[in-house]
Amino acid sequence: MIAAPTTSTAPKTSRPRVRAMRRRGAAGRQRTSIRYGPISPDRSVPILRAGRYAVNQDCSSREGQTVTRKPTPGTRRRILETTARLFGEQGARAVGMQQIVEETGLGKSALYREFTGKDDLVKAWVGELHDQAWSKLDSAIARHEGDPARQLLAIVEHAQETARTSDAHGCTFYNTSAEYRDPDHPGRREAVAHLDQLRERLHALAAAARATDPEALADMLMLVISGLYANAATLGPSGPVTRSVSAARILIEQHIPAHARAS
Repeated sequence: MIAAPTTSTAPKTSRPRVRAMRRRGAAGRQRTSIRYGPISPDRSVPILRAGRYAVNQDCSSREGQTVTRKPTPGTRRRILETTARLFGEQGARAVGMQQIVEETGLGKSALYREFTGKDDLVKAWVGELHDQAWSKLDSAIARHEGDPARQLLAIVEHAQETARTSDAHGCTFYNTSAEYRDPDHPGRREAVAHLDQLRERLHALAAAARATDPEALADMLMLVISGLYANAATLGPSGPVTRSVSAARILIEQHIPAHARAS
């Protein structure tokens, strides 16, 4: 005798119902799964996505919005202060980005959030020194308001004092120009712009003092200034640098008539 086939007594599930259950299961998995999304608009942190919510690395979230973490206040200042110390001690070209990371104690991501690379950092460093230098120089010039001949001498006096007391090895702007020979390097452009501005100020003051040849006097004083920085760095603060103001005074007296200096 052939046994009759066994028939299951369990209720059958219709195909539409199975498809609906599968869709609900997939939707649940989508809501709970987290995956990396795009970089945030300021490229500071990657966005994590969970369903309709955008979550950044500091775990804050808002429905339908992207929340990004801002850089820690003081990070840029910390980097620039460390950069100024290292560049001043070793020279800009000798210091790598990894050394700056190690000295600051910051991660590479923090460094590259503030600066796109070494060239950008050099440019920012020189630009900050430019602002600091002119702030001090303007104060020295302002002490002799109304006397352009005396203001010319004040510029050299300030340079001599700075060269003799500074820990820097020579003039940062001349040094940077020497280290980066490419005229299109952003750091060199910043340094040359500073020196050009100094030359223009000397020329303007020489003209205001009614020098016989303002351009020649300005250029001669530029040579005195560059020379005093070089001598202070190589021969020390008690060497020829101490004669800088005397040399500048002689040049000023030769190019500006006595009656013009007195008026």
